[in-house]
Amino acid sequence: MEIPGRAAVEQSFASRVARLLASQRRELERLLGMPPDPSKVPASFWTESEAELQETIAAVLLLIWIASAEHHGWTDGMAAGETFATTHAAEVAAGFTATTRDRLATASATWGPDVTHGTLQGDLVSILGPDRAATLAVTETTVAQTMGGSAAVDATVGLSEYDLWITAQDNLVCPVCGPLHGADRAEWSDQFPLGPPAHANCRCVLEFAGITA
Repeated sequence: MEIPGRAAVEQSFASRVARLLASQRRELERLLGMPPDPSKVPASFWTESEAELQETIAAVLLLIWIASAEHHGWTDGMAAGETFATTHAAEVAAGFTATTRDRLATASATWGPDVTHGTLQGDLVSILGPDRAATLAVTETTVAQTMGGSAAVDATVGLSEYDLWITAQDNLVCPVCGPLHGADRAEWSDQFPLGPPAHANCRCVLEFAGITA
């Protein structure tokens, strides 16, 4: 089941991450200089940026995990939620930072000595901007919602072969998730053993057998 007010949760999550990325983007631009030189960016920038992102993500993931667990009838999962949030946030932040470095390397390969400030800023917004923050928020809200709900159900009534994969049932549903709508665990667990998300920006949920809203 979907947590109450999911859209607002996602929006708040995205805004929080976007603010952090904007700060990191400004610092990255300062370090690059003009003309921009990626070799001027110290390793400490990447280490600190990853740590900041991890802390931000972990705090939100814990809140979503707990909200989902409680929505599915379990109020004793704080320790499990903290473990999930800490571990998963570290993985997400590491992957995000690695992708950021790769995207910077790709963009910098196109910069010549006459690159304009506008081009640099545009590339940096693409690399560390609101679009990536929004994608992270949607995807990781789905992860935390699924994991919190699954943990709650597993601890109470138990997971079932009849747990259903449910899509948002709108025109944004993708070709991957569309055929899974209404499918039970036997149909989706081989490909997606933990359930949604199936991909970045996935908004699907699990409907657990025996659990009502």
